[in-house]
Amino acid sequence: MICTAGKTKTYATVDADIDVYTEGKGVSTIQPSASCWILVGGTGDLHYVGASGLEDTIAAIPANTLLWLRAQKILDTGTTVTKLTVGWP
Repeated sequence: MICTAGKTKTYATVDADIDVYTEGKGVSTIQPSASCWILVGGTGDLHYVGASGLEDTIAAIPANTLLWLRAQKILDTGTTVTKLTVGWP
């Protein structure tokens, strides 16, 4: 499956929570949706709130990894990845 983004936003680091739904609202082809793809540029952990409202962490993500998540928020606390690019379908 090839994904194209209606909108992307890049973060050098996660210094504050990223509200995935609000950032992508109006550009996602799946509405209402918290779906997004995330390109992780620098190795680390990603702590987020899933579509169900529960927090989860993906640990030890290698650099240059592309993830597809149904996430409401990417949380500052517990997130150590850097060079994050978030995109919405």
